[in-house]
Amino acid sequence: MQIRRSLLVLSLVVLAACLPAKNAANPNGSAMSQGAAARSVQPLTEDGVTMKGGMMLTIKDGQMSRMQEDLEYDDGTTVKTDGTVILSDGTTLVLPEGMMITVDGRLQMREEFAVQGNPVITVPPTSSGTASTGTQAAAEATYQDYTADVLMNGETKVLFFHASWCPECKKANAYLQSILPSGEYSRSVYKVDYDTAKELKAKYNVVYQHTFVVVDGNGVKLSSVQGPTEVQLEALLK
Repeated sequence: MQIRRSLLVLSLVVLAACLPAKNAANPNGSAMSQGAAARSVQPLTEDGVTMKGGMMLTIKDGQMSRMQEDLEYDDGTTVKTDGTVILSDGTTLVLPEGMMITVDGRLQMREEFAVQGNPVITVPPTSSGTASTGTQAAAEATYQDYTADVLMNGETKVLFFHASWCPECKKANAYLQSILPSGEYSRSVYKVDYDTAKELKAKYNVVYQHTFVVVDGNGVKLSSVQGPTEVQLEALLK
């Protein structure tokens, strides 16, 4: 089972790495056509669920809406609103940004994300009455300690519930310090003291250290994951 999970994660990384950037050039200096880019991904013809902008969106008959409840497909695949996907063979993963899981349990990259870059996706208003979009302006991500004023700072961000006595937390802390200065990520990470942040833990239903929670600019939870791999963590930051 461990080998199968490793192969699945590796496949997702390879797929994401192979997707052509918009206006990418070939070795001869000519621009790659959209048709060539489109052939590298699956055609968009199926219903399912996708992760975009930190939100889980359902796709049905070509229409998108924000995912409201956990789903279970006929093949046994379970898809949760926090982005967790449990495949029919028991493999568990966090759905990477831009990927979709079809109603028959297959993972694929959404074609318009690969070919058109990063389109705006408008979803219906949330319970607070405000509409959300799947595209945000790029910003330089930072990694710093949590303070109360960042919760509603208008930016989508990641809260890292960190415990000083947790070995996995220490590894994640070191990894974040190494990757965030690269400028490749748009979401800042704020380190929360797991042992003392009782109100935040209750607010976001955090019951385990080494938990990452994605929240929007108004402090509304978008998704979360416990004990992510490095690949899963990087997907939360984009």
